[in-house]
Amino acid sequence: MLGFCAAGCSTDVASPAQNAAASATALGNWSLQLAGPDGSVAAVVNMGVMNGAAGLAAVAHFAQGGCLPATTTVSLAGAVGAADELQLTSQPFAGTTLAVAGVLATGGGSLGNATYAFNGSPCAGLASGTVAAAHFAAIAGNYAGNFTGSTGAVTAVSAMLQQGSAPDGNGVFHVTGNANFASSACFATQPTVTDSTISGNSLATTFTSGPVTLTASGTFSQDAAQLQITAWQIAGGACDGTHGTGVLQEAGN
Repeated sequence: MLGFCAAGCSTDVASPAQNAAASATALGNWSLQLAGPDGSVAAVVNMGVMNGAAGLAAVAHFAQGGCLPATTTVSLAGAVGAADELQLTSQPFAGTTLAVAGVLATGGGSLGNATYAFNGSPCAGLASGTVAAAHFAAIAGNYAGNFTGSTGAVTAVSAMLQQGSAPDGNGVFHVTGNANFASSACFATQPTVTDSTISGNSLATTFTSGPVTLTASGTFSQDAAQLQITAWQIAGGACDGTHGTGVLQEAGN
């Protein structure tokens, strides 16, 4: 992995005094769609933003496209200015640097007039352009819905989920929590989250109950009110091999 955030490595660089209120709305999980010369999406960069010692720090990775592998991680730092303008600049990686700039919408959620620029880009035709940026709310709270098996059997599911406040060294967030599968013979005890990744609008989670695991993957809405499970599967126990899809909705939404 081309990483620049090993233990002891700081992502902070000197930055101007930041707009503290606007900076708080920039924290969390972002997905950036970088436009190519023809206006189409040339690359998707998912990014986790956190507080740094001198402003904001971020860790990003190329989730799609770009001519850089998805394992490439990018460390950035910067600040939000008085007019809510966000500026992030990376440390060197793969022979280039990346700068992202734009104006935070009131209350967060998006980045207006956003642009990106590579300095010494390894990707021909991807030197600079515009960015469509989306900020995703944290998955946190009580969710309920149904998991539907491939045979049509429907199981009511409720879950308590809590997304971590800071990303890992790849810019990916993780979730803790548990779930309850009503009247299910698949689990001796109700399962807990033992592994999870949240990046952009993608979610992958593993629930474990003793020797039985349920892996689930899918997407979620920008406000994190709905989790669309495009695939789940159980391994082990009486329901080994059972699979299907599902939807979970946050309580009160």
